[in-house]
Amino acid sequence: MLLSRPAYADTPGSAVVPFGRHLAFGNDPATQMRVGWQVPSAVTNPVLRVGTSPTDLSQTVQAEIRNLHSDYGTGAPLEQYYGHAALDKLEPNTTYYYAVGHEGLEAASGPVNSFTTGPAGSGSGLKPFTFTAMGDQGASAQAALENAQITAQNPVFHLLAGDICYADPTARAS
Repeated sequence: MLLSRPAYADTPGSAVVPFGRHLAFGNDPATQMRVGWQVPSAVTNPVLRVGTSPTDLSQTVQAEIRNLHSDYGTGAPLEQYYGHAALDKLEPNTTYYYAVGHEGLEAASGPVNSFTTGPAGSGSGLKPFTFTAMGDQGASAQAALENAQITAQNPVFHLLAGDICYADPTARAS
C-alpha cells in the first residue's frame, strides 16, 4: 500500500529517524541497486541521495513509502513503514555512497552508507565473485557470531533467505 500522506501528520519529519538499511542488486548487479529502509512512522517525500564520494551526494532519487500492517498475537496492531528506492544506470564495480531522508529530514544530514556495484561482464558473462547465503538467522549471540563469519568472507553480496525479523517489537525470538 503506497501512502500519499503521513499517518501521523502531527509528527515533525525531523523526529522520524530512518533505520535498518537493506540493499539488493537489481536485475543487472553491475548497474542496478535497490535500497530499502524503515521509518517508525509514515513520512512524505522520501528520498535517497547518492554519489561516488561521501561528501558529494548530488544525485537525488525519489523513493516510495510502503506500509506493513501486522498483528503479532496480542491483538495490538503493529504498523511498519518502509522506504524503497531504485537506482539504475550505475557504473560497474564502483563504490557509491548514499543517505536517506524525507520531508523535514535532509538526507545528507544522516548517516552515509555505501555499496559497490557488481563487476562488469566479459564476453562470456559475469566475472566470478564471492557471495554468502543463509536463512532463519534469528536474533541472538549466535547470530552475531554468524555475522562475523560472513563479514570475514568479504562477499560482494549476502543472500538472506528470510526470517531475520519476528513480528515482535522487542526483537526477541520465541
